[in-house]
Amino acid sequence: MNPTPAALAERCAALFPPPAAAEIMDYAKRGFHLDLRVEPAQVVQAAQLMDEEGFAIDTITGMDWIKENQFEVVYDYYHPLWAW
Repeated sequence: MNPTPAALAERCAALFPPPAAAEIMDYAKRGFHLDLRVEPAQVVQAAQLMDEEGFAIDTITGMDWIKENQFEVVYDYYHPLWAW
């Protein structure tokens, strides 16, 4: 079964309470289908969810926001069967 961005966003919303967020994106404009933001303590659970849905990790990127005293990590996933 093809996991749609909407279905995955709904599942994420049920698992990860605010301030976490799952937002469906316009692929033509942004280059990705779903933006999931979770707290650091939820990263492992989010990765497990992606694995359960058949996604694989593609890249990991880190950004240091020096002025804000923050560090952001972006995990890019892809689905080998569904091309998203």
